[in-house]
Amino acid sequence: MDDPVQNPYIDAGSFDAQGDSGASIKERVRIGMIITFALVQGLVIMTAIILFVSQGDAPIPADNAGAMPPAGGDWVLPGIGLVACIGACFASFFVVTMMKRVATGKFRSEAPPKTQPLNLASEKALPRPVAQLLGASQTWTIVGQAILEGAAVINVVLMLIDHNYIHLAAIGILIAGIVIQLPTVSKSLTLIENARSS
Repeated sequence: MDDPVQNPYIDAGSFDAQGDSGASIKERVRIGMIITFALVQGLVIMTAIILFVSQGDAPIPADNAGAMPPAGGDWVLPGIGLVACIGACFASFFVVTMMKRVATGKFRSEAPPKTQPLNLASEKALPRPVAQLLGASQTWTIVGQAILEGAAVINVVLMLIDHNYIHLAAIGILIAGIVIQLPTVSKSLTLIENARSS
């Protein structure tokens, strides 16, 4: 009974004796694409539902018309949505850049010498530093996309409240930002090469 406790949700063959990861670059990219499409699909469906529900449903006018000048507060909620959009774009860029810098620094300290070729063409068995860098890449991509998704949801909710369709512009920009971060095999290979060469 000297066997160590093992996690039943981890495939025993996912790491070999050298510590190589069992997921290929294509498999990691496929997971990232599925997550990206799920985020975009959720936002598009949510926006479509809100548009459908709010058609012909104008905001109820206030009983006290003198409480606020006509059209005095028309741009408060769109302004909040715009600030959320711009802030999320900057926050996403900043967080992704910082996480990328840390991950590439760690990769350089642990990666094999540049003269030693990496086995990236193999379907399995990525070297551990490469697997860790790609895992970090998945993490910073998801974090960056989640920041943008949060701001898009804020704009969807604000559009439900004020029925101002200018929020659609912010939602479109944020969805485009999520799609721009879509992982691809070429992006992953470029990341590895840049991390090794710098």
